[in-house]
Amino acid sequence: MLQELRVNNLALINRLDLDFSETGTGLIAFTGETGAGKSIILQAVHLLTGGRASASWVRNDCDQAVIEAQFGISGREDILSLLHEHGLDNEEDCILRRIVSSKGRSRIFINDRLATTKLAHALADSLVNIASQHDQQLLLK
Repeated sequence: MLQELRVNNLALINRLDLDFSETGTGLIAFTGETGAGKSIILQAVHLLTGGRASASWVRNDCDQAVIEAQFGISGREDILSLLHEHGLDNEEDCILRRIVSSKGRSRIFINDRLATTKLAHALADSLVNIASQHDQQLLLK
């Protein structure tokens, strides 16, 4: 479960700290008016989970954007075994961090160790499920 999300210097966001640890388990929904920043938050999660990074996402006049999320993984054997396979063991939490430079380079860290986007994407399949507008149409296929 997503417990914390921190975003620095991504697009229009200077600094954003969201703490979901008190919300319990289950659904987290972002709602708001047009232009409120929902899409930027979703882009941050997309970048964390191995999405394609671009220097255009780094806030103007900043050297880098940093996105970090902490997920509670206690009891999640699928995630624990994947982390163990790659020497990234942690029994309680999985911390994903992505740094995107203004020069277009990016690095992904899992539990403070450099990792591949492929591994981040594999973890994302078990950690994150984003349902967007009109996704219910996929049920009809």
